[in-house]
Order: sequence, then structure tokens, then C-alpha cells
Amino acid sequence: GAFGKKTTAEQLWRKLQKDNTILLAGLDADIMMVDLGKKGVLYRLRGGMIASRANADTICQALKLRKQACIVVTR
Repeated sequence: GAFGKKTTAEQLWRKLQKDNTILLAGLDADIMMVDLGKKGVLYRLRGGMIASRANADTICQALKLRKQACIVVTR
């Protein structure tokens, strides 16, 4: 997700970890600032570095089943 405040992204990550302890075990948050110029600054929340695309897809599908938005991106 993308948020107007870094603290909002951090709070969501803590909630996601709490609600999905096993699924997100060992993953860290990657919060990236994105400057959109006149539109302002957003903070993108990404979860961890995952070893393979297949593992990332599996985790993402499990999160979607729990009604959590998720997309897999390549860095």
C-alpha cells in the first residue's frame, strides 16, 4: 500500500505481522518514500525480500484469502 505518513505504513506492517504471524515470519518491512511532486509524498509499504517468485506468489495469495490487498513486485 501507499500512505501519506510513514508512521501509518509502519503501523500497518505491525498489524499485518500480528494478524499473519506465521505467514510473514522472518520478513521485514521495506518502506520507500516516493515524491510525486505537486501531489505530495507517499510511503510505499513492501514486505520483505522473498527468496523466489513462487514463494512470493504463495504468500500473496494467502494474504488475499484473508482479504488483504497484495501484489508481487520485482526490485
